[in-house]
Amino acid sequence: MHSPRTTERAGAVDPRMRTRPSSITPSAALSGIWALLLIVFVVAALYFGRSVLVPIALATLITFLLSRLVTRLERWIGREIDVLVDETQKSLAIGRSAADAPEIDGVVRVKGAKTAKPGDRLRVHVTGADEYDLKGTAVAS
Repeated sequence: MHSPRTTERAGAVDPRMRTRPSSITPSAALSGIWALLLIVFVVAALYFGRSVLVPIALATLITFLLSRLVTRLERWIGREIDVLVDETQKSLAIGRSAADAPEIDGVVRVKGAKTAKPGDRLRVHVTGADEYDLKGTAVAS
């Protein structure tokens, strides 16, 4: 009374119950393994290289932050400012502008101020800037 469809032979496989072949090809599996190995290698390189990479990253960050300060000082290039002389060295006078606090802010390094003495006020043409200081030449009064 069994229909031919419901009768099963021992070890026979129903053709409708076959599993689909895997959609992952060997080359796709191999590229996945290579990607995993690459990730492991990069993580290991970053871990073991941290003693070198962290200072480089910090130096890059500090450089980025200081670039804004240098840009701020560069706006003074080409202008003439008054400088109060704090000290002299041969033909170089070191002083500060009205915007600089003593021993806190940067200084103005003035070339060509041979006769300047501490306490003198000089008119200075600003010619350059670095991270903290301005550079200039004395203007004849």
